[in-house]
Amino acid sequence: MSCRWTGLVLAAAVGVCSPALAQDSAQSDRDGPGILGVPSERSRAILGGWGMHPFEPQFPELDWTSGFGLAVGQYYAVTFVNSYGNRGFIGALERYWGTASIGLVDVGVGYRVGLVTGYDERLFTLANYTPVLPFAGLLVSVDIGPLGIESVYVYKAITLEASLRLS
Repeated sequence: MSCRWTGLVLAAAVGVCSPALAQDSAQSDRDGPGILGVPSERSRAILGGWGMHPFEPQFPELDWTSGFGLAVGQYYAVTFVNSYGNRGFIGALERYWGTASIGLVDVGVGYRVGLVTGYDERLFTLANYTPVLPFAGLLVSVDIGPLGIESVYVYKAITLEASLRLS
């Protein structure tokens, strides 16, 4: 078992660190990058995606998004079909506030920030004036060996992605 934290919140939530590891973690917190997190060390192929909009009655269910892409380190690029039926593209950075490894299971909490295309005024008014929109979202990842699941919450959507680790 090993732990690397840039915040003790994940340690408390997962509850896997011993007091000695938590002390090491506290020391690395003082020396670490803080709220900006650390770059992802995960390179992976995004094999598929699903999305849902729990706060919008017209999209209540989890739908396949025909998404696929690639993430290399902190760089993320994917294409998908959004809930309005439009092809979208995302270019983003991923960074982590905390990660933990327990045997073959790796867990991470961080964020994804970038640009997205494929939306219009149905999402919100600004989308009617520009084809490219900025976004930021909360990222949670779970890898079991080479297979991974990422979940991201952005604005009105929650997405799930299946991935295969490349490195």
